[in-house]
Amino acid sequence: MNNIGYKEVINLEETKFIPNDTIYNKHYKNELFTTNINSISFSDCIFEKCKLNIKIYNSTFTNCKFIECDMSNIEFNKCGLHYITIMNSKLTGIEFIEGVIKNSILDSNLANLTNISNLKIDNTHFINNIMTSTRLFSNKLNKVIINNNKLDDLEIIDTSFNNVDLSTNNINNIKVNIKDIKGAIIDTSQIYDLINILEVKIK
Repeated sequence: MNNIGYKEVINLEETKFIPNDTIYNKHYKNELFTTNINSISFSDCIFEKCKLNIKIYNSTFTNCKFIECDMSNIEFNKCGLHYITIMNSKLTGIEFIEGVIKNSILDSNLANLTNISNLKIDNTHFINNIMTSTRLFSNKLNKVIINNNKLDDLEIIDTSFNNVDLSTNNINNIKVNIKDIKGAIIDTSQIYDLINILEVKIK
């Protein structure tokens, strides 16, 4: 037995990823995923210290945990992520494209060069992540908590941050237009990070 969810650890070879199948209550540890995944539902699964440099299409993850994984350059394309936790993982170059992240937590990850596009993000917490040079394009945010992240060189396009609290995050050299940043909550120390979008000069 293990101490993360009390699931028995199994070998990756014991699982067959068949389209339209459901993988339930599995714990993968120190496994290398090399085959792309398509149209699979994962429920109550744990991925611990695994390497997943793959593409995942049309799949769902519900009540799953990714702990200390290497997910660099992984692509979630048209996927649904519900009640998931991604923690202490390497996510450099990760892509979320045309899907949903809901009721989830991303905590203490290295996630530089993240690309998030055409995604619905609802009731999800981003906490203590390093996400420099992240790109957000055409997303819908609802009840999103963004706390104590390093977001230097963040690029925001067609993604409204209305009522999103950015005050505890580093946003040096943020790239955003007035429409998208309107209504965001910031700290007074961040005013100079946003002054460039006003196209004014400070005397």
